[in-house]
This record gives sequence, C-alpha cells and structure tokens, in this order.
Amino acid sequence: MNQCRHPYRVFISYSHDDGAMAEQVAAHLGSLGVKPMYDKDILVTTRFSEEIRWRVSCAHIFVCILTTQSQRSSWVISELGYAMGVGVPVLPLSLDELPAGLAHEIHAIRIDRSLSDLAAKLTPQTLDDVVDQARTATKASFECADRIRQRSEMLVTETGRLYRYAKSPLYIRQRGAFTSFGVPDVSPDDDIWAQDGPWKKHSIEERIWLRKERHILEEQAEQAGCDLIIDPYVVIEDPETATRDLRPKYSHRATAARLEILRDFLRGQSSDRCAVCICRGRIQSNLTILGDWLAAEAVVPHYKSGFRQTIFTRHAPTVQNRIEEFNQEFNDGLRRNSITRQQSREFAINAISQIIAELSGK
Repeated sequence: MNQCRHPYRVFISYSHDDGAMAEQVAAHLGSLGVKPMYDKDILVTTRFSEEIRWRVSCAHIFVCILTTQSQRSSWVISELGYAMGVGVPVLPLSLDELPAGLAHEIHAIRIDRSLSDLAAKLTPQTLDDVVDQARTATKASFECADRIRQRSEMLVTETGRLYRYAKSPLYIRQRGAFTSFGVPDVSPDDDIWAQDGPWKKHSIEERIWLRKERHILEEQAEQAGCDLIIDPYVVIEDPETATRDLRPKYSHRATAARLEILRDFLRGQSSDRCAVCICRGRIQSNLTILGDWLAAEAVVPHYKSGFRQTIFTRHAPTVQNRIEEFNQEFNDGLRRNSITRQQSREFAINAISQIIAELSGK
C-alpha cells in the first residue's frame, strides 16, 4: 500500500458511541504510515481536557467522524471548533447526512457506514494534499515568551512533555550564535556566570532555567542527534576600508569562555549524530525545532541587544516549513564551507579553537 510522504500526526475526533468505527479509521490511517492520535489512552474525567487540546494543537490533520451520534456530542463539536480555532487542517468523514453548524462549512468526505469505501476515499494523496494546503494557506497559532526565564521554562516543559508522549527522543535543530549548548553546565552562582557577557545580567533563577534548558536539549541530542547553525561573531562593515571585520558581541574573555563551553559539548558528540554549520554574520533569528513537533523562534533586532520575545508554535504544517527552511540554510552553509555533514563537527571544533586562540592573543 502507498504511504504518505511524512508520518503525519492525525487526531481522530468521534463520539464514544462510534468507538468501533474510530478504531477502524485509526487502523487504516496507521496502514498509510501516519500516527493516529485520540483519547483512548487518556485517563481523565473530562474528555475535552487540556491534554486533548494539546494533542489537537500538535496534529498535522484533524479527522472528525461525523455521524448522527457525533452531531449530538458537545465534545466533538468543541474539539472541532478548537481545531479550527488553532489552525489545524480539518478533514471530516461524513457517515450520515451532512450535519449543520460548523462542519457544514467544511467539505466532508462521504463514507459508507460499513467503511467499505474508506481505503478508496481516504488515501495518502488525500492526506498529503490537506497538509500541503495548510502549509501555504492556514494561519498558525502561536504562544509568546516575553522573557528569558519564560522561554527556557516553556522549552523545558514542552520538551519533557513531547518526549513522554512520543516515547522516543527528539531530533534537535538549533540556530543561534552559541545555541543552548554554549550555556555553562555549572552552579548558577559560579564565577563564569558573572563574566562580562550575556549571563551577567541574568538572575539566579534565570540561570537555573537556562541550565535546565541545556540539560534537556542535550539529553535529546545525545540520543536522537542534532544539527546546529552557529555564529559566534557579527559582521561589521568598515565604510572607510570596505573590509569585513568580525568582532565578538561581548568581551574577548566572555566570548572565549562561551566558545570553550560549546567546543567541549561538540567534542563529546559523535559525527554521525551531530552536524554543525558556521554561518558568520548570516543569522537573523534564533530558532529551536524539537523533532517535527515544535518550533521556537526569536528575531534578533540588533547584534548587541540580543533577543527578547520568543514565538512558539506547535502548528505541525508550519513546523514542517521551518524544518525545510532550516535544512536548506544548513546545507547551503555546508556547501559554502566545502564540507560534508560527516566532516562538519570536526570542522567546527577546529574553527572554534582558532577563534579562541585569536581572542586569547588580544
């Protein structure tokens, strides 16, 4: 049987009176290479719980089984309304007469109640088309972290939750000057935090959360792997000489210390699980992508001011777009440096060592 281009997460909404149908739909979706999601394994007293909302928001597609029974279910209608509200593409399967209300505004696939035509009508191409349309037309929902601590706390919480739900480690893609792996893995009152650098202004509590962020992302990277795009310098144009002078954002001492921390992390990884691209002066935003589940991005308004607000989205079609954009940027960077993925970690370690030596000599 043909498979979908990607193992999409498909949330199934149904009336419990139609539980047997939902099981058959889930089995068919599984045969297409996608991952059915529904409330079967949630032990809650209220069906439309926070856990249900979270799963809906993480889905690539929301499949709603529309029957006479489901039309009477306030929970099905609530789930459908929530999916539409957060921009998850909706694909109704109508097993009875088309209902009125919300679902009447959406084109539904008419399926015989015996489900005998399910395989013919719910195909890999159907699912691919729904996601493709959402990647270009749907407005994604976002959450905003306004401060460093809030950003780190959200990353730590979401990473842990995704790891528990997915039951497998998350591949890490991260773009930033030093990434989370340039954060000290030491007590928040250690002297290194007080150096003339980005951490000096952070409170003890913020340092604790930054360290937690590093720990949980490092745990994922060591199991699943990571791609990093880094930029330890910012390009400054000298209008008189028209030369490009690469200057560190912070003091030489603080920059060297951060680079040493990042270099130590890279040395502890293997080249088959960790790839690194150095893009000097090209990074316009900090980006973290957890598997294909979540993207968190902060635009850097000025090279000395860093970033403040971080925008999070679990909108799966949008996360797919971010992954493709990241991969393209990463591969372009490898080509500019004339290296392969397998060579990139060692290349980055050598480049960072050279920068540290230059900074130490000034």
